[in-house]
Amino acid sequence: AFSLNPTRKTRFILGGSQGSVSINRELLKYAEAWTRDLPLQLLWQTGKNNFDWVKKSLKTTENIHLRPFIDEMGIAYSASDFIICRAGALTLAELEFVKKPAILIPLPSAAANHQYYNTKAFEKRNMAIVITEDQFPQGTLDKTVRHLIENPHILEEIKNNFPKKVLDGAEIIAKTILEDLSL
Repeated sequence: AFSLNPTRKTRFILGGSQGSVSINRELLKYAEAWTRDLPLQLLWQTGKNNFDWVKKSLKTTENIHLRPFIDEMGIAYSASDFIICRAGALTLAELEFVKKPAILIPLPSAAANHQYYNTKAFEKRNMAIVITEDQFPQGTLDKTVRHLIENPHILEEIKNNFPKKVLDGAEIIAKTILEDLSL
């Protein structure tokens, strides 16, 4: 669906439905080197308003599959080995459902810093790696991606930490009501 090479690991990058200027800028520092030096390809949702400047900023798009927006999220998740993304509630629910390891980058301006707290819940259960934007200047994203390529067992450990069965919302509510009625 995205012209991906099946012999390369796929990192799916999304900064939310609108994209993320700060994540896009940080990725531009490393994308070409990652896809040249590592057995990686990127499926990168830039956001509609960011697509043109991101594309123009790249010297090559070999193994970099840019999209302004992806409607087929199920296919994108299925095609990827690892996700780099924001930490909104819907994105985290999707990650838990598809059991995909991720680097979570919380939106620093999110109301009541809720994305940061979302990431901490995943990190505590070892279901993701958290990098905050204030760690970008230290090259933390690059170091982490390279470390994960060199140590694929870490990704397997993260995948194994997801719950085996994800309950749907209606089931959780019904169980809670029944438990409360039993008191």
